[in-house]
Amino acid sequence: MADLPVIPILLALFALRLFSLRRFWRLPLRQGEEWFFTAPVAPGFYRGAGLHLLRRYRLWLFAPLVTDAVVVVTMISFGRAAYVFYEQFVSSVLNALFCNFLLIGFASRAKAFAATEEAEPISAVSISLQTRRLGDYSKRIVELIIGGLTVVALAMLADHFTGLVGGVPLRTDQTGASLRGVAFDVVWLLYIQLGLLLLKGVFVHWRMKVPTSRTEDYLRWRREWLAYHVGIFDGVRVLCAVKLLALALQETFEPVWNNRVMTPVAGSVWVLIILVWVGYCIRLRRRLAVVEREIEPVRLAKVFPPAPVAAGTFLAGGLFYYNPDNPVLVVRSPLGIAFNLAHKRGYFYLAYLAGLILLMGWMVTR
Repeated sequence: MADLPVIPILLALFALRLFSLRRFWRLPLRQGEEWFFTAPVAPGFYRGAGLHLLRRYRLWLFAPLVTDAVVVVTMISFGRAAYVFYEQFVSSVLNALFCNFLLIGFASRAKAFAATEEAEPISAVSISLQTRRLGDYSKRIVELIIGGLTVVALAMLADHFTGLVGGVPLRTDQTGASLRGVAFDVVWLLYIQLGLLLLKGVFVHWRMKVPTSRTEDYLRWRREWLAYHVGIFDGVRVLCAVKLLALALQETFEPVWNNRVMTPVAGSVWVLIILVWVGYCIRLRRRLAVVEREIEPVRLAKVFPPAPVAAGTFLAGGLFYYNPDNPVLVVRSPLGIAFNLAHKRGYFYLAYLAGLILLMGWMVTR
């Protein structure tokens, strides 16, 4: 991983974090001082209880950034700067999930301060019965690139260390990364890809309510919102596949790769790749922003009746929920949202998170 420049990656991902922070920072007052997200509030709300609520929400937005800064400094202090690549992409995804859940939680709390009269009548809603398959939101060329790069990289590494294709197997004490170190990188890259694929499936299969008014506007915004997230997930998967191939090339051609000429060239190529990726993310975000300005989904959300608190058993103060008869993974809770521990796929996601924690521990102790 010595060829991968850490500082440009940190700067690029920090820039994306700032874009996200700016958007979430403005959301409570997006409709003016008469609203807190989609909850209508009384005049003077932001001079009393609303000011305290708004400040708490905005302070919590910095929690992921502070946590991430501590983790990065700790990794660098323990000589693990090269693995910031993995940590940053994991923390970026977790940051996005955290901010969305934070939004839902504070929007629910604001209902307690809502004005007695709604600014607009709330219409009925329906559930979309459209079947969404993961394959419908996967581009064949993207999947071929990811699969092709991954297979080629794994084949090169297998031959490099075992000599399966007529080569001479290397000893793990030879110059270059040991088999254990390479295995660590490979596991991390494949694990990140698996997690992004799982997350992509969650977003694609998410059941959505559709308002009976402005239905076409809502569906248009929902398509763009889904395309944005799926595009980000696939973009990171491609980036991981490229890194895996770079790792295979570095190990296979180690004497050439690590000379005085190739090292700065490889670093420059990675800077260019990261800049292209950041530009791609900004382009996706701008496309979504255009639709948001036209449709104003924050205003559109007012046509949804408030979801009732789910019936069942809540745990950990409302963070978790248990009801085998409820088919939904995420439900409304007294805190805002809760995860249904009785959902079958929920255990799979928890297992993935447990594996992620183990990998982080391996990264620190290896």
